[in-house]
Amino acid sequence: MHIGGMQKLTLLDYPGKVACTVFLSGCNLRCPYCHNPGLVLPDQINAPGIPESEVFAFLEQRKGKLDGIAVGAEVNQNAFGNILVGSTTIAADTKTDTLTFVAGTNVTLTPDAANDKLTIAAKDTTYAAATQSVAGLMSAADKKSVDYCEALRLSMIGVPRYWRSTSLPANHVWANGDLVLFSDWPELKKVYDGGGFTGMLLAYNATSATIAANLGKWRPNAANPTGLYVPKLSDQFFRAWTGGSRAAGSWQGDAIRELSGRIDLSRMGSAYTSEASPSTGVLQIEKDALPGLLTSNGASEFWMWGKASFSASRVAPTAEENRPLNIALPVVLYLGIHA
Repeated sequence: MHIGGMQKLTLLDYPGKVACTVFLSGCNLRCPYCHNPGLVLPDQINAPGIPESEVFAFLEQRKGKLDGIAVGAEVNQNAFGNILVGSTTIAADTKTDTLTFVAGTNVTLTPDAANDKLTIAAKDTTYAAATQSVAGLMSAADKKSVDYCEALRLSMIGVPRYWRSTSLPANHVWANGDLVLFSDWPELKKVYDGGGFTGMLLAYNATSATIAANLGKWRPNAANPTGLYVPKLSDQFFRAWTGGSRAAGSWQGDAIRELSGRIDLSRMGSAYTSEASPSTGVLQIEKDALPGLLTSNGASEFWMWGKASFSASRVAPTAEENRPLNIALPVVLYLGIHA
């Protein structure tokens, strides 16, 4: 507040009262006969004014002697005569004119009279039709599309995928078993806290054998984790998982299906004429008859053979299927938004 002058005693300016007159600078009138130019244009005529502290100190001393304070001059301090809103100018018609704020559609006005503050906020960020002239507003349909895209982005957090290059893309890490910290990846923590890794998590204190048997799973680094160890998918083939007895994220070693066969042999003179073939499976043997010798059934053949067997499992891992090293990973199908 700029105080231009002070009359310490007046019996006229405050009718019926013993008062002090305080003159404030910044009069918004330009009367040609004015005899107090320091109150009109204090900056242009270098009028120093009176400090507020000096005025308040004087009034403190006059408590009980003065009945009131009379304020002089047409004052326009710390106010606006005109307010420009876009291309429209709102002008004050009088010194007591009031500017009224009206809340429009989707707008809330929160006045704070104690702190001389007005808060203007958007009540809703979606609109029935796109507003092209105002940046930041979008239609309800556009907002819905943006929300869908964001939901899809968030659903991809922590999902392994093939990549076209040996250069790591932004905001990605290699699936090599390393530790990633929640402080670096806050959205990963939200997925973890929300149960987004259900069925694909090991205990933080899992044994090395358990970890080796579940290379496709995530693992917290502590009971109250600050991060996760990512799946270790290096040099592994992916295998689709859609349920069943095998656990998702579990690891399997390489194996082939069992290959077996048998060759029947005997000591010379023994004849197994009741058997259709002396061999089975991957092995085969042709009977070599000896002409002129009678067999037990009266035929003029004599067969000689013994028994031999073959099994691939004696030298290689075997199973009920042929397979490479692989990791079982969940496979889901996106079907749109549920009704």
